Amino acid sequence: MALGETGTKYLQRAFWLSLTVAGILFGIRFHLTSSDGGGILTWLVPVVTAVVGFLLGNPIRTDGVSQRRLIVNGSLCLLAIIGMGTLAVLAPWRTQTDDDPQRYLGRPLRIGVTTGSLDGWSRGGSSNGFDSALADFIAARFHTTWEAVPVFGHDRVQMLEQGEVDLIIATFTINEPRAQRVDMAGPYFIDTTGVWMNAAKAGVPPDEAKLCQAEGTTGVGAAGQFRRQYLGRKFAIVDTEQTTVECIDKLRRRDDKTTFVATDWSILRAADTNLNILDGNDYLPRDVDVRGYVLDPGPPPGGDPLRSSDLQRYGVALRNNHPRVCAALTDVINEFLARDDGFAAAYDQNLQAILGAVQGDWHNPRRADAPGTPNSYSCM
Repeated sequence: MALGETGTKYLQRAFWLSLTVAGILFGIRFHLTSSDGGGILTWLVPVVTAVVGFLLGNPIRTDGVSQRRLIVNGSLCLLAIIGMGTLAVLAPWRTQTDDDPQRYLGRPLRIGVTTGSLDGWSRGGSSNGFDSALADFIAARFHTTWEAVPVFGHDRVQMLEQGEVDLIIATFTINEPRAQRVDMAGPYFIDTTGVWMNAAKAGVPPDEAKLCQAEGTTGVGAAGQFRRQYLGRKFAIVDTEQTTVECIDKLRRRDDKTTFVATDWSILRAADTNLNILDGNDYLPRDVDVRGYVLDPGPPPGGDPLRSSDLQRYGVALRNNHPRVCAALTDVINEFLARDDGFAAAYDQNLQAILGAVQGDWHNPRRADAPGTPNSYSCM
């Protein structure tokens, strides 16, 4: 049975509309899974498809096409393109689709590094530092480049959440509170935190002595424990600075009453190799010099509840809910730990003269935790 004129029109409209929707759906899919250039094709593919569908659904006739029909059909087509294209760009699930190692790590990376010059670890974002060497290693594996973005201890997680940086490599310890907000791969370095004393200030009276902690660092926990035990006995004032660098500078200054600093051993030792250091908690170090000053505290002993949080496991932080990217970073960290041009070279160039030979050194974790390892908080 032949269709009437009205039925034919509906079939024609359904024909070009179906092509338009198909093209737009392809554009949405392409936009969600491709690299940044996919945004152009998100619009280009549906537009071309819609135009082709419009022409096929409205064949050119010798008696011409009415202007009203062109306006109506063209307007419907344009509305479909704008509506579906906007959905593709503004879809709320778009932010959850970059869990692809090459897409996340293969572009120029913005890596958060410690604000200021932290000797041995990161010097102005150059590769003259252990953390910077790891950043170089990761960038090389993904054939890209990176730029340093200075970060303070208290805003590292927030900067990741807000997309201001792609990674954090800044002596950033893996722990549960952080792992609940960001993904962390590692560890790539092992250290111990504590409260350390400048032996040259042993004569500062306890009612004038100060303890310095850096906001947003694990040193705050060490400082809290020290305060509960020794406030009023060894010191009287707690100062809080934005960076560990500021605390160490105050510890070194002769005209400052800062006698104790709460930080990681390797950070403090790298900052000043000539500083005579004592353990503020009077813990027995692994190695001391002939005068009793700390040369190497060693890893904190297991089984001591007072030191259960002293072990520091540095990790690479990335935005949350990226398990594939985190797993890929874990593989790269394992490669870094095992290769002579990875951990060994970075340690030799930046830390060996300060912390001792790399062979048998306790700072190398040997392997990063596999994603999902219980109680590791890695890639959780």
